[in-house]
Amino acid sequence: MIFKRILLICILFLLMIPLASAVSISANPTSMSPGGTISITINGLEDGATFTLIVESAFDVTPGERFEFKTTNFNMPLSLSEGAVSAYTQNTESTKMTVIKDETEYSIAGPSTDGIYTDSQNRDVSSGIYSEISLGGRVLSDKSSIIARFNLAGKKTGPDSSIISFNVAGIQAGTLRVKALVNNQIQMDQTINIGTPVATLQVSATAASTTAPTVAPTATATGTAAPTATQTAAATNQAQAVTTIDSIDGKARFSAVNADRAIFTLDTVSNIPAGWEKRGNAYAIIMQGLSASSNGKITFIMPISVVENIDNYNLFVAQYKNGEWIALPSTYSSGAVSASVTEEGTYCVMNAEEAFASSTSQQKKTAGLPVFILVISIGLAAALFSLRKKNN
Repeated sequence: MIFKRILLICILFLLMIPLASAVSISANPTSMSPGGTISITINGLEDGATFTLIVESAFDVTPGERFEFKTTNFNMPLSLSEGAVSAYTQNTESTKMTVIKDETEYSIAGPSTDGIYTDSQNRDVSSGIYSEISLGGRVLSDKSSIIARFNLAGKKTGPDSSIISFNVAGIQAGTLRVKALVNNQIQMDQTINIGTPVATLQVSATAASTTAPTVAPTATATGTAAPTATQTAAATNQAQAVTTIDSIDGKARFSAVNADRAIFTLDTVSNIPAGWEKRGNAYAIIMQGLSASSNGKITFIMPISVVENIDNYNLFVAQYKNGEWIALPSTYSSGAVSASVTEEGTYCVMNAEEAFASSTSQQKKTAGLPVFILVISIGLAAALFSLRKKNN
């Protein structure tokens, strides 16, 4: 009888340990007419979580003409602090992102580089109704389709359950892709057809959010000539080209094959091991199924206060993986700390109280269970063992 009572106490104790609430996010409809309404239903999103909403459109355009992708009546019941607003377009000459709420309006604008425009601003996203969040600009003279995307990211405050909704304008036929990430984990990825499906746009369901639309080859009566060796080599070199993107706060950069097609965003930090301290922001690299290859590199720009006293620091890049921080082989040069990156994940510069050989091996430190849970668990186990031995 005593044994059963203690077993019951153990079960009740385990039930008292808080479990992470499940987050569910969905979007509908899966197809709609031009000007239709998108609804994103969110349940179980706790305050303090890093929330990222990505709205991406792919549609046909007239070469050399102006384009516009606009969302209106954007109802945002959540607030996002310490975050950013980002814009991205592909196959464009120039781009301007416009955000209008009440009497406030701001924009992000500039020319594209090699047909790609990307920029961001550190901004809080307040709750309320935005009359317009739009992307407009001019298409390259030799392109007939584009991708236009904006991101809203930050630490969430507001109701745990809510509905984000908006209307889509500027697209008569194309696709809309809506993604929601919580703590940089994809919780929802929904593709929505707008108007009549466009045959020339084929956006892969597994490709990155910045993947360019693929123009389907047109069959002819005489067939299609096989690519020459020069064309094949050029395509291979282009596919393997290393690109670089900057973080939204300008304090870190990521270089790799397909880096310009990845999501590089701010992240939160927790479970820092004893003897370590973070130096600056943490960032998440989300490759969305693309390969970063073996030549990926993340670089953190150190503040002048650290650079001037660099001898007082033991800086290194750490990766948060499977619930623990791993110190990566790192180098310091010209005011920046760098490390090789071969996979997506969360990265941050740490400072160790004592130096260790992070350049020759990976060092692991785990936060582990809270001490009180360990102590009580060990005590209960010992009591159970003692009683069972006595009863036998």
